[in-house]
Amino acid sequence: MKLREKIVIQALNLYNERGIEYVGMRELAASLDIKLGNITYYFPKKEDLVYEIWYTLSQTNSLTIHIENILSLEDYFITVKKLFENQFKYRCLLLSFVHLLNQYESIRSKYVGVQEKRSKAIRSILEKLFKNGYLSRLSEQEITYLISAKTLLFRFWISEAAVSFEKLEEKTLIRHYLRVLANIMKPFCKEKGLKALKGYL
Repeated sequence: MKLREKIVIQALNLYNERGIEYVGMRELAASLDIKLGNITYYFPKKEDLVYEIWYTLSQTNSLTIHIENILSLEDYFITVKKLFENQFKYRCLLLSFVHLLNQYESIRSKYVGVQEKRSKAIRSILEKLFKNGYLSRLSEQEITYLISAKTLLFRFWISEAAVSFEKLEEKTLIRHYLRVLANIMKPFCKEKGLKALKGYL
């Protein structure tokens, strides 16, 4: 494994364990038993290292979402489960979400575009689920509500889990928040959609 990759992996481990705000570059270097200069050669500032981790999660999520393959509510929940697994692996980013947007311009400037793309993806998926008989015809107000509710869930489920379910395992947590998502969508489902959600409700 190359040193650059080792630095990123160790940083992610420490950030997940202690929080991004509480792990300095010197502490990271000491944990790897290398000099600080070995880290700053690849990542001159902490922001560069955090951005690398954030970008990796963003790319991983983009590779996970294949809108053309989401034809059913079952397909959608399989995709969301994978997204939750990605987020859990990079949970330090969600736990420090507001801090990162406030402190790091590199992340803030990119996030706006990512968020627009995600909102369009949710809208497209909802339309497909309607056409395929899983959802009722949604008004613009209902679409806006579902986009907002899902965005809120995706952004902050890790933080809520850290407060409410500190000692639960990853699989148990993900199952719980998939159930939350199912209950958000339940009022908008046709009979076919309710059958698809049965395992989550």
